[in-house]
Amino acid sequence: MLQQEFHPIDGFSKVETQGYGLPLPSHIYAYGIDSIRPFADAERHPTNKSVWIAKSKQPWVELLVDISIISGCSVEMVFEASIIDCLTRPLIRFVFQDYFYDNVLPAPVRGKGTWTGHVPSEVKQILISPVDMPGPFGFRVISCYPIGKWRKTQRALKYHPFSISWAAVQRVAGYSNKARRRLQRAWGATPLSAHQNWLTSRTRVLEWNGLDAPRTAEAPHLRVILIDGTAEQEAEVVDVLAGQPRSEWSVLRASTGTTVQQLVEDRDPDDFLIVLNAGDAIMPEAPAVFAEMHARNLADLYFADELDSNCGIPRFKPDWGPVLSQSIDILGSACFYRVGWLRTRVGERTIGAFRPVQLSSDDKIVHIKRLLVACKAVTQMRAPPALPTMDIPACSIIIPIRDHHDLLRQCLDSILSNVKNVRFEIIVVDNDSTEAETTKYLLDISREPRIRILHAPGPFNFSALCNAGAKAAQFDMLVFLNNDTKVLSSDWLEKLTAWARRPDIGAVGAKLLFPNDKVQHAGVALGLHGTAAHFEAGSSPDSIGYFGRLEVPHELSAVTGACLVIERSKFDLVEGFDGVNLPVEYGDIDLCLKLQERGLRNLIEPRARLVHLESASRGNTVPPEIRYKDETAYFKQRWFSVIRNDPYLHPALSIETTEAALG
Repeated sequence: MLQQEFHPIDGFSKVETQGYGLPLPSHIYAYGIDSIRPFADAERHPTNKSVWIAKSKQPWVELLVDISIISGCSVEMVFEASIIDCLTRPLIRFVFQDYFYDNVLPAPVRGKGTWTGHVPSEVKQILISPVDMPGPFGFRVISCYPIGKWRKTQRALKYHPFSISWAAVQRVAGYSNKARRRLQRAWGATPLSAHQNWLTSRTRVLEWNGLDAPRTAEAPHLRVILIDGTAEQEAEVVDVLAGQPRSEWSVLRASTGTTVQQLVEDRDPDDFLIVLNAGDAIMPEAPAVFAEMHARNLADLYFADELDSNCGIPRFKPDWGPVLSQSIDILGSACFYRVGWLRTRVGERTIGAFRPVQLSSDDKIVHIKRLLVACKAVTQMRAPPALPTMDIPACSIIIPIRDHHDLLRQCLDSILSNVKNVRFEIIVVDNDSTEAETTKYLLDISREPRIRILHAPGPFNFSALCNAGAKAAQFDMLVFLNNDTKVLSSDWLEKLTAWARRPDIGAVGAKLLFPNDKVQHAGVALGLHGTAAHFEAGSSPDSIGYFGRLEVPHELSAVTGACLVIERSKFDLVEGFDGVNLPVEYGDIDLCLKLQERGLRNLIEPRARLVHLESASRGNTVPPEIRYKDETAYFKQRWFSVIRNDPYLHPALSIETTEAALG
């Protein structure tokens, strides 16, 4: 459950009841404008009462429901949003006498969403922020009502019986809050195998004169190319698109051998093409969704999500990553190409052989987070890109410690025995170790010319220790390493530093394994479990992961500081780790997000592998959000927009589990 802890409301309620005087119904069952009313930075559209206008990135509407009925209860809330809006996870805010906190709702994937959750006792007001950008948006609440114990556990029992059992044990033991969080995760994660019922429950009838009314007056012409299709298939596509309100489209059959140049020679350079194979299906809302996205983002290429016609599983893609695209075809069939751009890239190549198109860093590519094409989709994996050939830079390996000489010994031995082709130094940053064995071991290793001991006394501050090590480093390639890691191969530094030297790459991380070879870290996803977590942690060694990302280098928002490589200039650009606000927890993720904010892309390189015992030196019995409450609150406030919508974790995916599941 994404929860923003206890913020004071002073200065927030700039709009009170606004004099609406509307009744507060006990339950909301019918469509209409009475389910919500404006609260802050939101107003109704002057002509279309189904549509709102957001005045900021976080508009708020008030839910009109008798709070006394649902306070302290588990509820089920059904809401609907416009299909032509950018897909995002809405926020729900529970306002109390002196504070409030926010939860994230599931994204209304095909115009409809359902949230099952707990309404706290003594809540005074319930607000919803449906979108995260200014402009028109469509949203309404259909129903919100209490549900009984059987109703709320029925779905969880079907998919997550283990969670229900553990929640029962925790409740009996007196840990009611832990039990509630575990139940929330069970409610909010549907296995990919249950996609059919899940997608049906998130689909509604399109309303082109109401909620889904077009807002863009003009749009580029969209030509749908059907490769080797029959006349009947062409007619089916025409029939599908004829029911939507946009008129700037056409359908054309073409053979596999037709050149792209022949198809575009009579088209305006700003027209767009989408190429479908015979048997593929385009969703009826595709032209309207494309037109609205194009009005917001002028791009050369748009790619959308796909429905796998072989099995019906939706393919919810991450945002564009040029490194990932070298190994995985994330574009697929749901691509909208600008004609002028396509002419310069494809030329005389045939329509059946022009993909994958050669892309460059100058191309403007935008992800449309909507299911717009049903096709025979597969995760097409290519050989991972070859590492750049260049001189291997000298590295400063920085390892903060406090005692636990046994872990440090294992870590250092693995480095000294494996790293052969890289010039390096090791800086052990000692924070007040007191064990006699550790003192003796530090004295012994200080005789090794490549190892320096940097004493950093004072309260444990992991971020400050890392910064101190970076300041003392003599080389410009910084390698931050936990003492509970173990190097597995001789070329791990070569792999990581090759990426870190690229001017467009910020931090680079490795694939970390548990001692049983299961995945401990293959990248951090924001929003998981309320703040951030390791996506697909616990996966088996032979799993390729969601979109094959466990096996190939790819972009992501953050990597763990247990093994993080970065150039000094980029480290200094964002002023290193935040030792003031994040002394122990979230400092590594904060560092990565600061790099991303500066336009640098963070990367995971799964071909570099280490064993990680995960918090062996600190222990992990208490959840970070409890043990480091102040740091958690700061991190959520600083990065809440990314936590709400990580660009590399599709909003349709669940944030209640580290597994790839539907939200």
